[in-house]
Amino acid sequence: MNIPTHVLTSYWAAQRLRARHPWAVALGAFIPDTYYTAKAVKVMVRERRLPGPDDLDYFRPRTKPADVLGHSLLPAGATLLGGWAARSPRVTALAWGWLGHIVVDLGMHHTDAAPPFAPLSGWVFHAPVSGSEQDRYANWVVTAEAVLCILCGWDLARSRRSCTAGQ
Repeated sequence: MNIPTHVLTSYWAAQRLRARHPWAVALGAFIPDTYYTAKAVKVMVRERRLPGPDDLDYFRPRTKPADVLGHSLLPAGATLLGGWAARSPRVTALAWGWLGHIVVDLGMHHTDAAPPFAPLSGWVFHAPVSGSEQDRYANWVVTAEAVLCILCGWDLARSRRSCTAGQ
């Protein structure tokens, strides 16, 4: 799943579940992909061009520590436990978004899957579908993501209009 889809669907789910801090959930969904965002910004600033898939190491096995740990359940789970221990609803919401991203990614990546229990284990679940591999139904996955984004955006806009209609 791509970064905007993770963020939008997480925000939508948080709104639907009436979470206290939906923006924290959306930010948490962004955390695993900060590595790719930083690489993209680096290419845009240093080389003054838009980055391509080769610049971002997409579609390859994950080896960079920041990327692997960002997609690991262990630091995300530790953040959730820390949020609960500190009684911080914002940190807890952020951790739920982070965990949600990882769980969704487990079913969406094949060759470029990340080990969910890093650094304790290098085991990787290779999903039967992938948004980046044509032989793993990428066209269907990307189409489904686009439809999901449209539906989430429509529902958020509709619910916002109904909230402000009586004002």
